[in-house]
Parts: sequence; C-alpha cells; structure tokens
Amino acid sequence: MTIHELFKRSMDMYGVRGKDLAVTAGVSAQHVTEFRQGRKWVSEGTLEALLRGMERLSPGSVKYFCDSLVSQKLLEVEYKKQNSTLDNNKMIFANLVKSAGADELESLSVAINKRWKELVNEQNEGDA
Repeated sequence: MTIHELFKRSMDMYGVRGKDLAVTAGVSAQHVTEFRQGRKWVSEGTLEALLRGMERLSPGSVKYFCDSLVSQKLLEVEYKKQNSTLDNNKMIFANLVKSAGADELESLSVAINKRWKELVNEQNEGDA
C-alpha cells in the first residue's frame, strides 16, 4: 500500500471526515481529497498538519497510521530480502552451469528433467 492509501484507511478506520480534517489542518478540502485519492502529493509540512489534525479529531489515528506504515515497510523489506535470496540462488546456479564440465552438465540435466516430471505429475494429480 502507498502512503496515501494508508492515510485514507486510517481516516476511514477512525471515522475522520475529509472536510473536518481540512478545517482542523488548515488546508483545503480539495487538497485532502486529492491526497487521499493519490492524485497529488503533499509537502512534508502539509502531511504533518494533516497528521496533527487527524490526531486531534480522533486520538489514536496517527498511531494506527504509523503502525500501518511501519508494518508495510517491513513487509516490503522482507519481500526484497526474499527476492534477493532468489536472485542470489539463480546467480549461483548460473555460475554452476557455466563452470560445469560435460559429465556434470549431463547429471544436472538428468536431475532437472526428473524434477520437472515430478512437478508435471503432481499438477496432473491435482487436476484429476
């Protein structure tokens, strides 16, 4: 989720109306709407004003927003770590193939073919 989506979810979860937030934060209702919908970004100062206003209108809403943001970022970091590991494994495999001799490549091909057949059989059993 993006920041504006997390912000919108926090507002919705805590019942903060855009018009009320605009008045409390000192920005236009249009500005709040455009940010919530992801059509426009807000400056750091405006985001701070929106967060302060949201907290004034509904205590706990900013904590929810921040917790959601941190959780989202942790998920992204974990996803990147997993993909990095996959990329490293692919690189290791590619280097293994590149440096392998004829006998090693034959053994590798047999192992890959065997695993491929196992996967096809598993898929066919699942479809039946």
